Amino acid sequence: MVQPYKHEPFTNFKDEEHREGYLTGLKTVEAILARIMTW
Repeated sequence: MVQPYKHEPFTNFKDEEHREGYLTGLKTVEAILARIMTW
């Protein structure tokens, strides 16, 4: 089954929960980096 290409960098994530978890992880990393940059 060929899925239409979506303009997302996470097209290889078949499970929505995994994709959302990955995005949440990225937000956490961004928050930590932002906190470090403000020091």
